[in-house]
Amino acid sequence: MGFKLLPGLISLYLLVWGTCALDHSDLNTRSGTLSPRGRRLTFGRTRSDIKPRQANGNAPRDVTDSETLIAKLWRENEDLVNQFLDVEFLRFQAENPEKETLPSYQYYSIQDYFYLVDFVQFKALRMTTYSEFNATQLLSVMNTEAPSVEHSVRDAWAFRNETLAGDLSIPLEDIDNRQRAGAELAYADWLQKNLDLGWFTLHVMTIPCVYGWGVVADKLERSNTTLKDTIFYKTWIQANNDPSYGQKLSDFLEAYKADYDSADANKSWTAVFRQALQFEIDLFNSALGKSLTSP
Repeated sequence: MGFKLLPGLISLYLLVWGTCALDHSDLNTRSGTLSPRGRRLTFGRTRSDIKPRQANGNAPRDVTDSETLIAKLWRENEDLVNQFLDVEFLRFQAENPEKETLPSYQYYSIQDYFYLVDFVQFKALRMTTYSEFNATQLLSVMNTEAPSVEHSVRDAWAFRNETLAGDLSIPLEDIDNRQRAGAELAYADWLQKNLDLGWFTLHVMTIPCVYGWGVVADKLERSNTTLKDTIFYKTWIQANNDPSYGQKLSDFLEAYKADYDSADANKSWTAVFRQALQFEIDLFNSALGKSLTSP
């Protein structure tokens, strides 16, 4: 898929690579080594010195409500959440021996690698949507988000070289010559072409991946039908069964929700949450019955 780099982003990419490429001291790791699963690390870091502007003059809702935005969306969209928590592809991977599941897991994982690459572009674009005209405040945002982009680049490389080529034994030429599937194209295209929804909403879009994957992984870990001697268990369930990524995203959303909250904003957040859930479901299930020999 991909998209054309907008002229205004050229200087942004120069900033990302110029300021971050030499700093490898803060690489996302687990137990001192790169995680075998890369997707959830793409959220990156958000510091408390980022102060979003009031959105369109809308008065914030009651911030004393103890229910988090993620909990509210999870509760109010139970129909689609339940589908997400019981995706056929993941259930098949968890409950069947590796000789039956590896071909489709290899196929899916390449598509997930493409998503990681496309998500790097999305994060770079997302930086341009922060509505702050004060130069110093804008710089503080970029100081946090630019390194996050660079971390995601390194994570995508690691996923290609260590998980796909290493753990899953996929030849690099098969990875690099594979075409994006329709489900991955649709997901990435949706992310990259909805920048007008704004900086905060573009973070809401990541809830199913960053928070939801942890919930699914925990459910599969606890299931007595999950096999624990497979490469899927090692590189997906174990690697994603960590609530810290989802908690970090929730803390970020709660810290800045009031600055963007309104009735219209809540409608948008529900819509993008549901759409992201559906894209996740479709991307998983697009690999059912597939293998490296599939077109």
